[in-house]
Amino acid sequence: MELDPNNLPSAHERALLERDAQWNALLTAMNDAVVVCDERGHVLVANAIAQRMAAQGNATWRRMPLPAGWDIVPAEDAANDAAFPTALVLADARERRNVRVHATRPNGKHCVLDVSVVPLFEPASGRLAGAATTLADVTRRVQLEAEVEELRDGVIELTASHAQELLHLNQMLERSTAFCRAITDAVPAQVAYWERGVICRYANGAFRRWVGRDSQDTLGRSRVELYVAQDDAAVQRRLEAAMQGHEEHFEIDLRGADGGRAVFCMSLVPARGREATVHGVYSIAFERGAWGRVSALKAG
Repeated sequence: MELDPNNLPSAHERALLERDAQWNALLTAMNDAVVVCDERGHVLVANAIAQRMAAQGNATWRRMPLPAGWDIVPAEDAANDAAFPTALVLADARERRNVRVHATRPNGKHCVLDVSVVPLFEPASGRLAGAATTLADVTRRVQLEAEVEELRDGVIELTASHAQELLHLNQMLERSTAFCRAITDAVPAQVAYWERGVICRYANGAFRRWVGRDSQDTLGRSRVELYVAQDDAAVQRRLEAAMQGHEEHFEIDLRGADGGRAVFCMSLVPARGREATVHGVYSIAFERGAWGRVSALKAG
């Protein structure tokens, strides 16, 4: 059967048919509802997703903003239909992007739609011909955003509470540390703490006065930098033994910063942490004459 050459579509008509086919294929492939209406809001084209939306209320798309059975939840400062972006675009020919619209489905359930609308113009005259509206159901996304926001607020509140508690604990620790420091500074004996390597990490007032250094100049220095005993090798051996976990009690002849000498009764006590691990050594030294006076007072 031969084709009638007079009934064949022209090149222009073929181009229009191909364009329509491509347009329909694009609408079908989209995951969101797409509705095209004329300048009066009458629906011209609705893709498959949009048709399924209408089918929930056993209706079809006839006019914007939504098919029968769907109700817009109006914004507090706008009328019902005027709040919908399509009506706004048809009124002022300005596109709207990602506008959140609350609505009620035909089954009565609340939903949130993300709506974007672009105006359509006639190519020749530039007159507004209609609008293309894209609707995405973002109800679950909005719920998740609200849950995340609630969790974020909870985390912030919990963090603030923990920060306040930590601040209170730090203040208590500072007061306790200052109190302990005041007590040890008042003791008539040299008190110090030595970490491994025999490095000084704490020294009370009596110790600092004997070595002639302030607190900052004392901490972090080795024992030999701070004082030298008459039998220095023996003192070093006792310190090393204390670092191994053995208590040491002995007398020691020390020279002070002013050049004077005195004999002290010294005790070295291992500082044990958890699992009885030795982390350092506490040292306490009473001048022998002062110790004798204290003993005499106790005896009296």
